[in-house]
Order: sequence, then structure tokens, then C-alpha cells
Amino acid sequence: NMNVTEMWLPGTHDTMALYGGEWAECQSWSLNDQLNAGIRVVDIRVKYNGCGAGNLKIYHGSVYQKTNWPNVVNTLQSWISKNPSEFVLVMAKNEQGSGQCGTATIYDYLKTFIDGPKWRWTTQTTFYGTEFPSPTYADFRGKLIFLHGEYQGHTKTMAGVQLQNNWDTHDLKGKWKDVWNHARSSTGRPNDLYVNALSASHPRQTPAKFAYYINRRVKDNIVKKDWKPGIILIDFPGQAVISRIVMRNQGTVIEGFHLARAGAISCDYGFPATATFAQCQAAVDDLTAAYGRKRARTLQYVTYQLPMACKDGSWGDVPQGCSAVTGAQTTGDWAAHYKSSGANCNNGNYQLVCSDVSYFAISSANVLTSKYDCPNFAPNFVTTEAACRSAAQQMKTQYVRSGQDPGWPAGCFHENTMLGGFYFNINSQANYFRQDHIRVCTRLKAT
Repeated sequence: NMNVTEMWLPGTHDTMALYGGEWAECQSWSLNDQLNAGIRVVDIRVKYNGCGAGNLKIYHGSVYQKTNWPNVVNTLQSWISKNPSEFVLVMAKNEQGSGQCGTATIYDYLKTFIDGPKWRWTTQTTFYGTEFPSPTYADFRGKLIFLHGEYQGHTKTMAGVQLQNNWDTHDLKGKWKDVWNHARSSTGRPNDLYVNALSASHPRQTPAKFAYYINRRVKDNIVKKDWKPGIILIDFPGQAVISRIVMRNQGTVIEGFHLARAGAISCDYGFPATATFAQCQAAVDDLTAAYGRKRARTLQYVTYQLPMACKDGSWGDVPQGCSAVTGAQTTGDWAAHYKSSGANCNNGNYQLVCSDVSYFAISSANVLTSKYDCPNFAPNFVTTEAACRSAAQQMKTQYVRSGQDPGWPAGCFHENTMLGGFYFNINSQANYFRQDHIRVCTRLKAT
């Protein structure tokens, strides 16, 4: 029965902006991938030039995004059909279109392409004036909720909407101040829809640079009690910031660790909490308290190779690493389990404990990337052992050793295994990557 305006809702700004170069691109995930990651508000820019799908193309400014409104609708409808316990707010606006199909407004014409039962449709910027002036989760469950997005691009407050969208700036610190102040704003009235846009762009700063600076600060500060509920529109979101926002609705946000989904045998993001028995027990204790549960047993562990197989009713049912018995299929006693080797399976009763280190949620100096090449906003490899040690320290992960190994990538990398850590390969010509090797990149000038 939670009111939708009292929920923390992660969304994407310019959801379909995947093409056009570093000043036009705002996302790197497809619409379906965004929804699967937890995005529940999408921002669709349609260039309305007349009748037919060809006149409903998706643009970001003057840049065509290689799709159209009917394709977007199909993806949204397919996803909500597979996820009937969820809802998605769909904000749409006319992106510099100059045509019309007969006398139909853009909103009337967009509506002709939808499967009506899957939608609740309004041409309002808020819930005021609709059949759900104070909507609850139950009202919207299983539906796509259409709201027009014409207020985007303005920083003024409209009836029923409290908006921060200072997008035309080069000031990274100033933009973060705008975001943080709006997050704690006391203006507005009950059931106002708060919208906090993290995005910005300027000839001196790309959307990706703003995302790198702002997103990790949101991840770190969303846990604070004075961050008001509302929509948070993000460029280039990482899984960590999305999960942190969603977890505010569950009251389960803690610093340092999170639980992967029940039944998983690898972390959804971050690294496995596997450094020591003590770390595993402490992390599970913190999570147990956050979920309002009580641990019934002390740490259970096995650190040597036992005969085991998946579905053997014993340690073969337990994933490698640190996990908690949360009881996805049983009542669960939240006992910490630590397993160093053997069959890596999960009977559904265990949830892996993972760190909160992720793509946009780490030190301002270094960034991890699973790609072989570093991203544009952190273009250089970490090329000295001293810098590699420093990166390990910043990311609260052990530095293991240096070496000269043709089976490693060159420079600094993280081995994302249960006993993994940071390594430095002295062999600068090596270029071998395993699936568990993660490149460490830096925003600083290459040394």
C-alpha cells in the first residue's frame, strides 16, 4: 500500500540515447537491460513528424537513435508481461518534431500504438487530475504508466512536480550541490512527485563525465535519512547505484555489502566477500540486522576439498564464497556460510554476500572495467606497481603480488575469484585475459 510518491524510483534520462558520440550518448544499456537492472522510470524522446512509425522516430536532440516509438512500446509491453509484479513510469515528449497526423496531438497519436490493458494513460506531468491522485504500488502493479515529459528541460516547479534539472552547466561540484539540495528539499506538498535529474552536459564536460562524478555520490548518499523519495533520473547507471536506490524502499541499505539474488552463484555487482572468515561473519551480521532478522547459528565453513556434488543435500548445495541462509525456499536462519572450493551450486536457500564496489561507485582516481580497454572517461591503464597497490587500498581489496606472467594481462588487474585480489604484471607486452580478469583503469595521466 506504499504511495508511489513515497518510493525511491531509479530512472534513466534520455533512456534511448545510445548513439551519436560522447556528447549525445547518455546510456550504454539497451532498454530491456535497463529494466532488468531495476530501472523503473524511462524518458522517451519522440520526434513527431506525421503519420506512421517512420514519423515517430526516437531522437536525442538532432541525433537519431535508430529506433521508433512502436519498437519502444513492444519492448516495454513484453517486459511488463514477464514481470507482472512491477510497474514502469513512461515519460514521453516531442523531441523537436514539427509535423502532425491529422488533428491528433502527439499523446493521442502515441496511444494508438499501445496494447491498452497493459497501460494506464494520462497526459499529465503528475498524478493530480487523474483517477489516481494518490496512487499506491497496488494501483500501478503490472502496468506501464504514461506521463508526458514536457516539463523536462526546465528547472521551474510545476503543479504537482518538484523538479531539479540543471543540465546546462560545466560545474561538476555545482551540479552535485543541486542534486543534493533537491534530495533534501522541504518545498512542495503531500503527494508531489519529486524528480531529481543527475544528468548534465556542456561543451567542456560530457554526460559520461558528469555520470562518473555524480552517480557514485548518489550511491554513497542515498542511504542518508534526509534523502527524500522520488524519481532519480540517471545517465550511465551502474548496478550498484540502482540497487542502492531500490533498497531504500525495503529499508535494507547498509554500507559495504549487499546480498546477490537468491540462488545466484556469482555476484550481480561488486566482488565476493571472501577475504577472511571474520569478514564473512561480520558482513552477514550487518545484513541480518539490516533486514531485521536474528542469526541462529555461528559461521559454518569448509576450506578443504570434500567429496561433494550439486543437489547432494549438503555442501554441494552451497555456493562458493560467503553466503547467508536467507531461506528463499525455507524459513532460513541467516547463518553465515564460507566455502573455499568444490561444486559451485545454490539450491535457492543461499544468497551470496558481495561488496558494493562497482563501475561508477569507487574512487575518483581509479575505475574497474570488465572490458579489455579502458572507458573514455578513464582512458589509461594503471601502469605502475605503486599505483596498483594504491588502487587496491582505495577499493579495500587485498594487493596480492607482482609478477611476470604471460597468462596475465599487462599492468594492474583484479582477479575476480573467491581468493582473488589485485595483481600487477611487469610484462607490459602481455595481453591475456581470462573471464575473471578485470582491468584497472585510471582517470589520471598515464605514468
